[in-house]
Amino acid sequence: PERHAGMGQKGGEIGGRPALVVPARLEELLIAVLTLIAPPIRRSAGERATIATATGRLTRKIVSRIGFTELAFFARTGRGDLEPLAVGRPAWRVLTEADAWLELGPRCEGHAEGSTITATAMPWVPTASDGA
Repeated sequence: PERHAGMGQKGGEIGGRPALVVPARLEELLIAVLTLIAPPIRRSAGERATIATATGRLTRKIVSRIGFTELAFFARTGRGDLEPLAVGRPAWRVLTEADAWLELGPRCEGHAEGSTITATAMPWVPTASDGA
């Protein structure tokens, strides 16, 4: 059996081959894909298109822990507002209902109810250019 980078191998290699070690939990893997993996792949593929976003007012405040980078997930309401679904480690139900996400950096304490924010659309949510 091959050993992973934390067990004496060079960082970023498994069995002498380049490797990317990803989280075991599927929801954490999705977060890694959204924030770490997809952006450089899009850039290296020459994609210059603007990433789809969702702008709206928060229906409730969101709170983030200082010193941590967390993601907040939102559902779009009928009025175009953004309803916070979760911050941090989302449940699968949240991921199925989410229309957009926002990265909250380590210095961000959150956003107040009624604040207007711009979040990144989830990749599977149709955009106006998709005919929705």
